[in-house]
Amino acid sequence: MFQPWTASLPHDVELRVVQLPGRQERGAEAPMTQLREMVERVLEALQAIPSLPSTLYGHSLGGVLAFEVARRLEARGQAPRLVVGACRPPHHEPRPAQIRHLPSGDFIAALERRYGTPSELRSPQLQEIALPVLRADITAVETHRFESQPTFGGDLTILVGHRDKSASPELAAGWRALTKGALRVHQIDGGHLFIDTHSEWVRQHVSQQLG
Repeated sequence: MFQPWTASLPHDVELRVVQLPGRQERGAEAPMTQLREMVERVLEALQAIPSLPSTLYGHSLGGVLAFEVARRLEARGQAPRLVVGACRPPHHEPRPAQIRHLPSGDFIAALERRYGTPSELRSPQLQEIALPVLRADITAVETHRFESQPTFGGDLTILVGHRDKSASPELAAGWRALTKGALRVHQIDGGHLFIDTHSEWVRQHVSQQLG
């Protein structure tokens, strides 16, 4: 998804993609179900990278993950720039109805209604691979208990799709309460998965935060 960005990035910018257990080359590993554990794993991985100016991008669940990682890095004096896509403010109430315990068929239907998940997920072969990861991701979202402090001190860029039912443009303003810096909201005529349909648009906004 992100590797094609490499060709368009400045020569002095290195792209690093987070790959959590249960995905792609790590498909044999059990997916994580707790956001705190995901945050710790990402922070551990970042310790092996030189402390240079950085920009984080997270989409959907990855948006909350990137936000929590950014707050932790900032507390260490390594404040990154932050771009979040297709992600409702984690403190927003009421929270969506919980779906993680639904039977597979109902779970898939709920995902499609909420996120516009591709219809290919109805394929039994794909379900066998994707469902454990998707259910783990939803579990991480539904069980996450957001703590409002510390407030993120940097600027925050939010990307939203006009047709995203789960993270609508109306909700984007809620991120204002979570940052001391400037809040910038950019919208596109897309759904929750605009990272797939408008990847270049996303890349451009991330690139603008590289400094």
